[in-house]
Amino acid sequence: MQRDEIDGVTVVWHPAPGQLSATLTFGCGLRDEDVDRIGLTHLVQLLVTDAVGVPVDSMASTIDSHFAVAGPPESVAQRLTAVCEALTKLPLDALDDVAASADPGDRFLDLDIDDATRDPWGSLLAHRLGPAGLGLVRWAPVAYQQFSKDEIRAHVARGFTAGNAVLALSGPPPDGLRLPLPSGPRTSATPSALPAVTTPSWYADEVVAPGMALTATPGPESLAVVSLLDARVSSALRAHGLDYWQTCWYSPVDANRVEIGLSLHAVKGRRKADSAYAAATLWRELRRLARGDLTADDLRPIADGRARYDDLERTAKAALFEVTDEPTSNQLAAIATLSPTAVATAAVGWLRSATVVVPSGVAAELDGLTETRCPTSEVVPTGEVMRPSRWRRWRGDDDRLVVAADGFHVVSADGRVHSFPLADTMVIERGEELLLGNLRHGCVVDVSAYAGAELLGDLLPARRRRRAAD
Repeated sequence: MQRDEIDGVTVVWHPAPGQLSATLTFGCGLRDEDVDRIGLTHLVQLLVTDAVGVPVDSMASTIDSHFAVAGPPESVAQRLTAVCEALTKLPLDALDDVAASADPGDRFLDLDIDDATRDPWGSLLAHRLGPAGLGLVRWAPVAYQQFSKDEIRAHVARGFTAGNAVLALSGPPPDGLRLPLPSGPRTSATPSALPAVTTPSWYADEVVAPGMALTATPGPESLAVVSLLDARVSSALRAHGLDYWQTCWYSPVDANRVEIGLSLHAVKGRRKADSAYAAATLWRELRRLARGDLTADDLRPIADGRARYDDLERTAKAALFEVTDEPTSNQLAAIATLSPTAVATAAVGWLRSATVVVPSGVAAELDGLTETRCPTSEVVPTGEVMRPSRWRRWRGDDDRLVVAADGFHVVSADGRVHSFPLADTMVIERGEELLLGNLRHGCVVDVSAYAGAELLGDLLPARRRRRAAD
């Protein structure tokens, strides 16, 4: 791997066969936004690609965003220069057209999540981290028409700078390549101030299936734990006759912390799902690892069994962030050198940070985990009362929704009041569903059944009314 610098931008490259490929990566992603600016990074990318007017691929993730091009060296150089020139003086004349043509319901992140609102991993991050950084994954983006030009310019000035960029190439830099980006510091190494989980627990939420998260230290031990969990949970669920597909997660918070875990999804069209058993399996297999129930033979296949990644791009990310959301081949190879004792010791240290989520209504039995619920009260506020349809009440659904001056309050049949203060509430349209999100709690409640609930969004600021992919 060779290293260079062009116009203040770090450049890494090594020779590879085929046409020249280039990825210009910035340390600016979802964790650099806030709850009322979700999607701003992706809007910048859309404006840049519209201004460049030639083929450029772009993608945003939780920690970064990038522009990728490939082709003859001269063409690659021209397109990269055009991208940088557009970022230096971003043309906003086409803002209305670009914003109108983009579908805010589309997931814009490079994540294997179709519906983050009901996805277990989105729920876990929101529940554990709050409405900041990776905790924003659950919430749908703001409608792009609502962003102002001043907000867009300020976001570019903070995150799309020469000091906050790395260019990865599959060959030497083309002659005459210029990267005229504005100067600015690297922003991605700021330590996280997000809360830490120190008590193992479980909770119920509006999710499609169970999931589990724990806080770990970036490195081969955390990669080994999540990879072994992935394989063992899959084997255990299949042996029990359950039809789930799963995603293992390795989501860096900063250079010293990563959230790892699994999310499960029932296979569509089949009914062999058991959320209570699946949740128990997640927790049981993690404890098995912590007990040291593994051998060196368990560790050796992980590097070869994982998909091969573009080391050039991963190395660039590691240079930029000091941690990457996908392992490089060197990191995977390091797993084979670990001892079973080292992996078990790491799992023991992270065990107390574990959180399991199950779908609402599931009666989970998770020995050693404390059930947590959103704070509730028994005081029913005064306000307009919305009730479910007569049909749902006849079936026993006697909950009600009270619209008060200070927010929305879901009152359950047993008298518990779950409050959604106006400052912490988001209304999310998802197909025919209407969901209330409590940003502080990280939870979602389905209020579709309440007559008149479609008017709730009118009581919130425009940016707290979102449309999610269904």
